[in-house]
Amino acid sequence: MLLIVDTTGRLLAFGLYEGPGEPVFRHDEDAPMRQVERLFPALEEAFERHGIDRTAITRVAAITGPGSYTGIRAGLAAVSGLALALGVPALGIGGLEALARAAGDHGLKPPFLAALPVGRGRHAARLVESWPLPPAETGRDVAWVEARHLRDLARGHPLVLAAEAEEDIRPPADLALPIAARLDAAARLLWEAGPADRPAEPLYLRPVQIGPAGR
Repeated sequence: MLLIVDTTGRLLAFGLYEGPGEPVFRHDEDAPMRQVERLFPALEEAFERHGIDRTAITRVAAITGPGSYTGIRAGLAAVSGLALALGVPALGIGGLEALARAAGDHGLKPPFLAALPVGRGRHAARLVESWPLPPAETGRDVAWVEARHLRDLARGHPLVLAAEAEEDIRPPADLALPIAARLDAAARLLWEAGPADRPAEPLYLRPVQIGPAGR
């Protein structure tokens, strides 16, 4: 079974899959700044509730970004630790690629703009002009924009957002996808992959900043 963890945004989310389209369970909770604190207790609760032994896990994966630096590192550290403890491979996948695949699963065809909230009213956005999106290119041509500029960046194409984006500042989306749909999409993309194809490496779109955050 494949376990996927996403701690890149304000949500703590994970899902366990016994096939590319077969979730055993999914979990998400609003846990801004608390993903590290909540991840392992929430995993234990889910395993116990569903009667799953962790030895049934054959691969683990993390959403590698874009998102908060702390969140990205937390997810990758957790996945690396689990992989080491269980003796299984660790994989990674970008959140924008999972969002784009989920949009396709819902019948939307390129071109469209996929955007994920990254905090402070900003989004990481990428124009998806064709599918499949090569994994090596998921960090290219990504813009960091305020929510009010997303429609301009879309240039008339459909706008696809994460459903948990801040409602008071986000523009109306043509398609707003919940985290469950993005986890399912990630599972389909990862199911036949190996660590060489999908390394568990962070996807930082901006240099890591030490010290007070800039504007």
